[in-house]
Amino acid sequence: MKSLLYAVAALTLFSCGRRNDTKIEHNDNRPDVAYVSKYSVKDSMILDKNLGKVVERTYSGVIPAADGPGIRYDLTLWNQEKSGTGVYALSTTYLEADNGKDKTFDSTGKWYTLRGDATDKNATVFQLVPSNKNDDKMNFLVQGRDSLTMLNASLERANSKLNYTLTRR
Repeated sequence: MKSLLYAVAALTLFSCGRRNDTKIEHNDNRPDVAYVSKYSVKDSMILDKNLGKVVERTYSGVIPAADGPGIRYDLTLWNQEKSGTGVYALSTTYLEADNGKDKTFDSTGKWYTLRGDATDKNATVFQLVPSNKNDDKMNFLVQGRDSLTMLNASLERANSKLNYTLTRR
């Protein structure tokens, strides 16, 4: 029964909305579940008291776009200090995409740590798995403490001199 409750909590899905203040919420009836609120969205993490407190990291940057000045990415990751998995919220803004006006899309879901990319078996990669099954997974190579570089589905970097890196704010 307990494992069923954990599975239900882990599969808690959410609806999209606009950006709100970020907060970590706990339910007194379920102290092992943390709800991360952002974009009027709730996602859950099963908490393990041995993995430390919930931490938040935010990265941003403008990635090249084929038919516009770029796509601004604002990515926030939440996880427990000693865990390589968590939840995320991603806002992608296509600059000047809609008759000269920006167009923003929000995505949320789970993220996981992978070991190895296409050229380095010891690389650390964060894989974003959206809750919306119609959205594609995204991969980011962890480069130091303060930057993530976008990778394709085969865990390869773009064959380009253009910037595909998000930096920590």
